[in-house]
Order: sequence, then structure tokens, then C-alpha cells
Amino acid sequence: MRYVRPITKRITGIRKKRMKMIKTILHNDREVTVNLDNVLYATPVVLEESGQELLKIVFLGGAELDVVDRFHEFYEKAREQD
Repeated sequence: MRYVRPITKRITGIRKKRMKMIKTILHNDREVTVNLDNVLYATPVVLEESGQELLKIVFLGGAELDVVDRFHEFYEKAREQD
């Protein structure tokens, strides 16, 4: 006679992925929260009309945001989230 031992699955540890978010200000003075996991790249731009320097953030889906932060400020905020 053969005995069958039941097999059970154990879940030892599930980690929830924490989203990395930072707050910044749009070019029209509205506050916005940016999910850093979706940022593709960021590049400085200058508006031709006013000469104002902005940071253009491009996301994975192709959406873009223009924020008033300088590149190094945005980079430092992002580093604080790590």
C-alpha cells in the first residue's frame, strides 16, 4: 500500500512594491504628484515667448508635463525617494 503525502504551498513573504512619488509644481502654478516609476526621461526646455526655463517630463505612455523645477532639483527629489 502506498501512502500519498499532501503537498502544501507556502507563501513565505510577499513584498508590496512601493510607488516612488514626488510632488512638484506645473508651469501654471498647480501642484502635481509624479510617479517616478512611469518617467521615461526629463529634459530642460526654454519657452520661446517668455524665456522661462522649465523641465519637460516624458512618461512611458508618451504623456508630457512641464514643471518649474530645475533638473538638479527634480533629481534630488527623486534621489530622496530611494
